[in-house]
Amino acid sequence: MPCNLLSGYKHLYNKEINIRPDQPENITRLLLPRKPNVGIRHNIVRHRGSIVMQNRLAARYSGEVYLVKHDL
Repeated sequence: MPCNLLSGYKHLYNKEINIRPDQPENITRLLLPRKPNVGIRHNIVRHRGSIVMQNRLAARYSGEVYLVKHDL
């Protein structure tokens, strides 16, 4: 899937990333290791097709990466 990532995440280009089996209605969860204490950046409306990472406000879910299915 073509995408544009911020410079700090370019190591994810050209990698095969699996999808988690537990899927909520509005997002697709990617199977990547969580990163604790992710800083708060680009906290904007998440449009359909966006790739987002949970920040430290999500506590234990910090660093989880999602694909947004519907505008949030």
